[in-house]
Amino acid sequence: MLCFFYFCARNIYMIMKIGVLKEEKVPADKRVPLTPKQCRVLLNTYPSLEIAVKSSGIRCFHDEMYIAEGIQVVNDLTDCDVLIGVKEVPKSLLIPNKTYFFFSGEMEVPSKRTSSFGWTL
Repeated sequence: MLCFFYFCARNIYMIMKIGVLKEEKVPADKRVPLTPKQCRVLLNTYPSLEIAVKSSGIRCFHDEMYIAEGIQVVNDLTDCDVLIGVKEVPKSLLIPNKTYFFFSGEMEVPSKRTSSFGWTL
């Protein structure tokens, strides 16, 4: 996450729109990459930043909590520059020409470490 905020800090004069993805991978995940309060702190810290959150009925922070912090809740993130989520996005839902940040889970395989993509580390 540190590199993400460094990216934001380096581009403070450029308007950037970040989209918080709805977790689409099965089984559903209720976690979020940014809480409503973290979104508000980012917006207060970086005035040229915009944040949109994709509406979700399963997220641990409800849409209304983001709205209460002044965050846009939308159904379409195609106008965002950067998209962030907890789990990787299913290939069928990837939006072309976008930058994605997400947290990859790791699983132990006998005598190998393999990421959720199946790559050997």
